[in-house]
Amino acid sequence: MKNLKIFIVLAGFLSHTIQAQKLEIHQLAGDFYVYTTYHDYDGKPFPSNSMYLVTDDGVILFDTPWDEAQCQPLLDSIEKRHNKKVMLCLVTHFHDDRTAGLDFLKSKGIKTWSTKQTYELGKAHGIPGHFSWADKNSLEHTLKLLQPHR
Repeated sequence: MKNLKIFIVLAGFLSHTIQAQKLEIHQLAGDFYVYTTYHDYDGKPFPSNSMYLVTDDGVILFDTPWDEAQCQPLLDSIEKRHNKKVMLCLVTHFHDDRTAGLDFLKSKGIKTWSTKQTYELGKAHGIPGHFSWADKNSLEHTLKLLQPHR
């Protein structure tokens, strides 16, 4: 009986851990895709939706997964699905559901940009992550990259 209780507790823990690491990707429209990652919140998996865009030059992520452990599976899934690498991540705000993977992406040579306000708020709140705010030249370059994949 004791072994059965241990098995049930362990199975529940593993099931919860697997659910928390789940990655879902769905096509939204054209070359835009929504990806969902999960984070443990009060003992339950809590979703966070983000997006990416496939372009001729590569893939642009909008925000990062909840944590660094979820980044490599996302990058691998994108490359397998589209035969393209992620080249840029645009961060929409400074919370960890958007910035927690910045150090990981940066270590892979992926540029990470935000608005100056997001950069300043992240810095003021001690949010880890190496990202740069996009100046006028960066934004003009990014807008060229946002052309639809052909």
